[in-house]
Amino acid sequence: MDKRSRVEWRGYIPAMLTPFADDGALDPIRLRAHLEWLAAEGMHGLVIGGTTGEWTSLSPTERRDLFRLVGDQMKGRLPLIAGCTSYT
Repeated sequence: MDKRSRVEWRGYIPAMLTPFADDGALDPIRLRAHLEWLAAEGMHGLVIGGTTGEWTSLSPTERRDLFRLVGDQMKGRLPLIAGCTSYT
């Protein structure tokens, strides 16, 4: 089986937003609530840290934190695509 066959790519897979607190830090409380809302709405997967996820506003540490928080929250419930874009 090739790698593309390991996940059933179908349905709705939105590029999700990344919530920030008023001080500009990643907001884990709003992030968790948003993830639960997306799952409850029937999404089939999620793109994290993509263009609408404000990847340009995240430090490398914040990006790791974001991916870790989403992975821990979803625990395999949905396929996750982690944005790993860079200017360089």
